[in-house]
Amino acid sequence: MIENLATEVVDMVKDAHARHASPNEEGDKDHLINVVVHVLPALPPIETMALLKITSDIPQTEMGKRRAHENTVASIANERSTRTDDPAGDLFVIDLKGDRHNLVYGTTHRYAVPTYRRSGRGQVLGADPRYRIDRDHLDSDSLVLRMKDSLSSNSFKSAKSLSKRVSRPVRLFRVKVDDDSPHAGEIEQDFVSLEPAMPDGINGAPQNEDSGDERHGYRSIHGKAKEEDVIPRYMEIDEDNGNENQGSLGERKALHAELTRAVHNDPTDVSGWLRLIHHQELLILGDDDLRPLTYNEQQSVADVKLSLYEKGIKQCVGSPHKHRLILGRLQECACLWDTKKLLDEWNKALRESPECISLWISYLNFRQTDFQNFDFERLTVTFTECLNLNASVTSNTSRHQIQCYLFLRMTLFLREAGYLELAVGLWQAVLEFVCFKPESLSEKVEEHVVSTSFRDYWEGELPRLGEKGSLTWRGSVTGQASNHHVYPLHILRHCIEPSLLMESWEETESERTQAFRLPSRTLDQLRFVENGDDQEQYVDDPYSVVLFSDLAHMLKLFQNFDCVDELVDSFLYFCQLPHFTRPKSSPTTRLWAGDNFIRNESMDHVEPRLTRWTADNEQSTSPLHFPSSNFAHTTCTLFADPNDWFDSFFSWRESSQSPESSVLDTEWVQMTLRTLVERGSSREGFDEELAEYTLALILASSPIKAKKYAKTLLKKWTSSLRVCNALALIEWRNNSPSAAAQVWSSSISWSQQLPEDTNVEVGILWNSWIWELLRQNDNSRASYVLHAIPLRSIDTSVYANIESPSKPSNPTSTVQVQSFLREYQARSIGLGKLHSFVAFTDCLALLLFVEKYPIQTALDAYSSAVLRLSDLRIEDRKHKSYVTELLHQARARLVFFNHRMKFSRLTPIEIRDILQESISLFPHNTIFLSLFTWNESRFNILDRIRNVHLLAADPKTRFKLENDSTLSLTAVQSAPVTTHLLSIWSELCRPIWAGSTKHSVRGAFERALGDDSDSGSLRSGIRNMHTRLSTGSARTNIMIWKLYIIFEVYHTQDIGAAKAVFYRAIRACPWSKQLFMLAFQHLQDEKVHRIIQGKSKSSGFIFEDLYSLYRTMTEKQLRIHVDIEDKIQNALANRQDNVDYGHSSSGDNDHAQATIDH
Repeated sequence: MIENLATEVVDMVKDAHARHASPNEEGDKDHLINVVVHVLPALPPIETMALLKITSDIPQTEMGKRRAHENTVASIANERSTRTDDPAGDLFVIDLKGDRHNLVYGTTHRYAVPTYRRSGRGQVLGADPRYRIDRDHLDSDSLVLRMKDSLSSNSFKSAKSLSKRVSRPVRLFRVKVDDDSPHAGEIEQDFVSLEPAMPDGINGAPQNEDSGDERHGYRSIHGKAKEEDVIPRYMEIDEDNGNENQGSLGERKALHAELTRAVHNDPTDVSGWLRLIHHQELLILGDDDLRPLTYNEQQSVADVKLSLYEKGIKQCVGSPHKHRLILGRLQECACLWDTKKLLDEWNKALRESPECISLWISYLNFRQTDFQNFDFERLTVTFTECLNLNASVTSNTSRHQIQCYLFLRMTLFLREAGYLELAVGLWQAVLEFVCFKPESLSEKVEEHVVSTSFRDYWEGELPRLGEKGSLTWRGSVTGQASNHHVYPLHILRHCIEPSLLMESWEETESERTQAFRLPSRTLDQLRFVENGDDQEQYVDDPYSVVLFSDLAHMLKLFQNFDCVDELVDSFLYFCQLPHFTRPKSSPTTRLWAGDNFIRNESMDHVEPRLTRWTADNEQSTSPLHFPSSNFAHTTCTLFADPNDWFDSFFSWRESSQSPESSVLDTEWVQMTLRTLVERGSSREGFDEELAEYTLALILASSPIKAKKYAKTLLKKWTSSLRVCNALALIEWRNNSPSAAAQVWSSSISWSQQLPEDTNVEVGILWNSWIWELLRQNDNSRASYVLHAIPLRSIDTSVYANIESPSKPSNPTSTVQVQSFLREYQARSIGLGKLHSFVAFTDCLALLLFVEKYPIQTALDAYSSAVLRLSDLRIEDRKHKSYVTELLHQARARLVFFNHRMKFSRLTPIEIRDILQESISLFPHNTIFLSLFTWNESRFNILDRIRNVHLLAADPKTRFKLENDSTLSLTAVQSAPVTTHLLSIWSELCRPIWAGSTKHSVRGAFERALGDDSDSGSLRSGIRNMHTRLSTGSARTNIMIWKLYIIFEVYHTQDIGAAKAVFYRAIRACPWSKQLFMLAFQHLQDEKVHRIIQGKSKSSGFIFEDLYSLYRTMTEKQLRIHVDIEDKIQNALANRQDNVDYGHSSSGDNDHAQATIDH
């Protein structure tokens, strides 16, 4: 009956609401309200509130409103008062103390609601249990209910709502301490009381829970309690932390005022202007300095910075560091201006400061990465102009080092654009022109005579530098060269198949690239092998033959070049080899080890499985397998066992094992270095360090050849201790420890006959011998060799018969050895033999280690050695940082060895402190960073350091100005690419249980590329073409892009994401032919289907997409060996009836060309 009445009332209410009753129908309305009041006590609360809400909306007179309100409340009160005595009655009770105006306003007053907590996991009383409150759509006046299953769907959890939750400020609580409690004073004491705590209140009387906080009482004027105002019981807010967060913005404003006053007081201080300009971004971010800037914020910050840059440039007209402000201004302009206006500004800056090499190199970077205006010929001319400008600035003492850098950059650009023959030919010509000039032309001879002689040699097409049978330019002039030359015959097996046009073209193009890795001659021949038929023809590719006219303009720049060591080191970078570490190269070529444009040595050896970048459970705990390196290369790293210590030639071993896949001919590289080693005819002209480096390089590919070549060198230079030590290490690697011991013993014995400045280098031999014994856990022989150092000789018969374990050593003998080693430390410093000083220091530490001294005592030997560097000669003090780094590397090796051999163990905290000290001094050394990352993974708390480049950041040197215009101003980056690669490698090697996912790996890639601020558009590939390139971004590094693409294709198998990354890659590196070729090698639609087998929603590149990429390569003038334009046009004509040209390969791209041009 009540249900029927309720239905009737609802119909009456709806009808009255529809008719909008007029004032003369007051009686009907009063009757309706009385009916509603009698029905309400029998209805559930939800229906009750609905009826009251609808009834209150009916237009009424003022008197009618008041009477209806009073009658309703009175009726409800009377009805409920008659039922409260019945406990078995209604389950719901109306709060008579509530706000009387709820009926008028339709909702409760927020100030009248006491503090409450939600319960029921989002369920609503009276609603279907399947419905829950959607927390992602909270509103002050409404609630959104959704099905329970739909709440777990990702469709409703947008990025905006998730980011809103993350961005909420974090509040820290602490235990509330009552100073009047009986145990309050025990907090300051050094013991914990075991007495039971007193009950709440006095004499056990409970206290009022709300007595301590009257802010949110029942009728508090503060109103409804907010979520952030709720404080757990017995807790209080950490006021210190809150004040610190609130005060950070004030501190930044105060710092801004201080920086402004500083530039006002000294307007010519470039460093002060840079600090002020950088501070603008922190002001915009406020306390949340970890969030990315929005697009509008980026524009605003760039506008403010641009204004400050212009003011600073006007004030610092005469400063030698004004170019820092000019470069910064041009980088900010990239965020605000279009390409045409930006180019005009670059040209204007170069006209105003034509002598600034740093500005020219930054201009080269800009032109090389400008996708829309990239042109191969134009950029080649720009490189030549920059080289000519540098050669004309005779007042710059570093012009030869800068010339090496520019020449290296230009040849790398040629190689990566596909013009490998020209790049190799330039290196052959320059090295021969500088290092192998005939003695008859070494004296003061006119330039045209020298040029004519070299032209005759080059056009004679004799074997050139690094080629089989080469006697160099010097040998050809002296008549030693043979006129007989066997021209090479290139065998080609792939050809173009019209039915598989793009796939066969990729195979043919790759085969041609590998076949022509050296410059061809006019009489070189090709042999096509197809279906058993051989066809021979001469090489008809004009780019394969390098003529003298292609070299003449470059040779003029090296007429009076005298920095041979820097040139050789540049050649090593070109060959994708580790840099040649010398004390004098530390401030120059050593700094190139992290250059984005130079470090691409792993580009050609990235397998689809990323074998070298991922590891199994056993390898994932080892820090030694990082494929890229950035540390000081010494004897212990050049000849290192990859399983025991960091190997300098870790990447080169992959190239030597599969030489056919290497971008360079590995045999040519080795022969070139061998020729450079042997260029000196006298003892003074022999480069022992380069010989040691070359022997280690050959050992990495062929131990037999290395042994043979070492003996050849010793026949010519018998007194070379470095070569003797290398031969002994080669014997040891060939599993001949007895032969190695014989070489060491004999070399140490006759070294006493050498001059003192040469004899002191015997410490390197002692050190290598001891370490090899320790690696085999032969501590007895290691102790014997250590105690034989003062005797300067070894009794090989005693050495061979030592039993293990041996008797403890005599303490007196140990003290004598220590004294001898410290004496030779001092001698090495006095003679400027820095490597010998490090070797004797390492021997001293190993002596203490072998004799069972505490490990910390052995490590203190390195700290004492660092203090002794104050005794360096005046001319060697500039190398103090270099020697310090060597000492820290030696200490790190002992720490790691001690841990692996499980001797006196160091705790992870102790190892962490040791490595942190090294990182603070050398923040980008990959030995320290790799070991630090490995050590952090051993903590119970995972991911303490997940982003390695944050650990390596050094904000103190960000605005440091160099005292001279050396290359450090042109080639240094705030974050070397090797540091970014280490972060990516660490994330790829991290096991799944430790939190590694495809998203975390993507995050590592995006941080390296500097695009983590806009992760939402990863799939679209859309990026601002003129986004400012940060000095810490590796966006111009080809290797990172290739790793990213391979990861998306073969590991996540997300083809849509892989294509988006591919488009971003070719826009960031438009000169890289290899990046373009990835589309043909890995992203063709047919290949994609074979790889993913329907696991991805996106398809690969279809024929039209690949043709658009091929056309883009030709427009950018990248090198193409096999031209198939005519075949493509024929294929398009045949497909015209079946293929819709507007069809796309995926839903993400309307057309490949449109996406590229975007």
